[in-house]
Amino acid sequence: MNSAPQSSAKLLQILQEEFPRISWTQTVLFGSECIMGAIKRTRVYIKNQKNFTFGIDVEHKGMKWSQRVNSFEQLKNEITYYSRLADPEVVKEIQTSLF
Repeated sequence: MNSAPQSSAKLLQILQEEFPRISWTQTVLFGSECIMGAIKRTRVYIKNQKNFTFGIDVEHKGMKWSQRVNSFEQLKNEITYYSRLADPEVVKEIQTSLF
């Protein structure tokens, strides 16, 4: 999928389909609606922003950081990277299902 989903509900559905081993929920972070992915002790919060940009906030073993990506493909790459940090077995399954 090359185009970014326009709604949080659609984004949630797509992430659940593409990354089924990750626990995805719709939630609120800092007063904004977002999608949270949970893998062991790692949390990834995704905000669908204007102009097909995604804001990502990550919590991993007590560390926190934020970044933005400009495409849905970049978002999927980042999710795969954070999954690898949290659980290498999940990444093996994700790579198998995507290719």
